[in-house]
Amino acid sequence: NSDLIARASLDLILGQIVRHPFSSSAFDVLGNSIGFRYAERITLKRIRFTNQLEVFKFLCKEIWNVFFDKNADKLRTNNAGIYVIQDDDVRWLRYLSSTDEDLVQKLAQHYSWVMSGVVRGSLKALGVDAVVKGEVGILPQFVFHIDCTNST
Repeated sequence: NSDLIARASLDLILGQIVRHPFSSSAFDVLGNSIGFRYAERITLKRIRFTNQLEVFKFLCKEIWNVFFDKNADKLRTNNAGIYVIQDDDVRWLRYLSSTDEDLVQKLAQHYSWVMSGVVRGSLKALGVDAVVKGEVGILPQFVFHIDCTNST
């Protein structure tokens, strides 16, 4: 299956990239490019979304599934442009282990920057401008705070 091969390739590449001391913005730019291109590709023949909530549901199901083999665990909103996406078992973080806890946290933070970029890029391709802040919870958890209130 080509999707499985693409997913495995992305995992291997990211597994190597996050081990390098790039800046948070470099990781974010990488993720943004990946997310934007992928979201554009899978929505080429799709009717555009009519509201933000539809976009976020699509993100949490379709796009999340590509990267993590599952839907996001929670999507919350205040119905005024603020969203929170939570994933309690991120595949990329599941197997991080080391006797050096600082190294594990550093690698998890690098993944968080990449995934924040993926989320932001995907949303941009779907017509939503947003500020995305990812935080690592108790491994292997990610939580994303997304602010669309200043979007145009």
